[in-house]
Amino acid sequence: MLTKTAPSSTGSPDSKGLCVVHLCEAVRGGVATYLLDLLDHQRQQKDISRLVVVGDPQRITPELRAAAPEFVPYPTTRRPWALPRTLSALWKILRDLNPDIMHLHSTFPGVYGRLPGRWDRGHAKIVYCPHGWSFSQPLPTSARLAYEVTENLLARRSDAIIAISQHEARQARRIGIRDSIIHCLPTTLRDCPPAPRRDFGLKSGILAIGFLGRFDPQKGYDVFCTATSHVRRPDMAFLAFGGYDRERDKIHAPPGPHIQESGWVPQTEVDSYLAGMDALVMPSQIEGFGLVAVEALRNGTPVIASRRGGLPELIEDGVSGFLFDPAHPDQLTRLLQNLDGNRLHAMRAAARARFEHLCLHRDHRAETFDIYRSLVAE
Repeated sequence: MLTKTAPSSTGSPDSKGLCVVHLCEAVRGGVATYLLDLLDHQRQQKDISRLVVVGDPQRITPELRAAAPEFVPYPTTRRPWALPRTLSALWKILRDLNPDIMHLHSTFPGVYGRLPGRWDRGHAKIVYCPHGWSFSQPLPTSARLAYEVTENLLARRSDAIIAISQHEARQARRIGIRDSIIHCLPTTLRDCPPAPRRDFGLKSGILAIGFLGRFDPQKGYDVFCTATSHVRRPDMAFLAFGGYDRERDKIHAPPGPHIQESGWVPQTEVDSYLAGMDALVMPSQIEGFGLVAVEALRNGTPVIASRRGGLPELIEDGVSGFLFDPAHPDQLTRLLQNLDGNRLHAMRAAARARFEHLCLHRDHRAETFDIYRSLVAE
């Protein structure tokens, strides 16, 4: 058994299991699925005696909070003047938890947990997963360079960086992060029985073309709205499931009457929604991996995805789906306008086969725990 050694109250060493802390902030969609899977696996590890999620209770899914063996809240902020108070409160929490493994998820937790502070008692190993690099956003050159420099500096306080796609790993190497701490672990999903295809109340013969995720420019919802508004297909219905994180995103992505918007889908029902679609559209401008694409493939649903981030690593163009450039919404319009329902139906077997190739021969959860083991052994 892997253990840590800590001083007892009498000064003699005693052994106990590892304390693993996951620090997160806004957790929905793919990041929530990723973290839920890690928690499910790590709860079963005898080497872990304490498993804690530290996060903002207002910004994580109820499923994730319920799945955490122990949940500790902290108030997040994006306001510079409130940051010292947030850091002070967070560092006190971390100092009291005294983790052996500190797993940071996404940009802001990656900053909070790697700034030089007084929470670390000297033995914590820091694992960082960006879930999409901050500098991959559409940014002015000066801002992008500032983000790259910041990530490079913070990487020096990381014991391991988990890249969730080959694209993420290449981006890390490009900005000069040392290769020895980069671990490329594309996310895998466990297999499950085929979900029943959800009936969206459409007439027979109508193709259900869906979008599932945040209604924001990063996920390309504006591209979806623009492209589909020019499609003239009476046999095609456009469905969108998710929500707006910010009010201003509603201005950038007016859905129009041709899109049927619904709210967030409960995690337990995602598979049936995806199975009910004839195709899932992922027009992301930024996508570190694209977990919902893998969920769609698991259910035999072809994916129409942008050539961004990790998505081209998942979708075989013309086989398990189609690829397009989100900078040109007219490409998506033409693709949908010419889409053949029989071909989509024939692609379902290839989509399922692609999932099996990606996910049934390895397990990123076990690979992540192996990283924990190696870091503690050091």
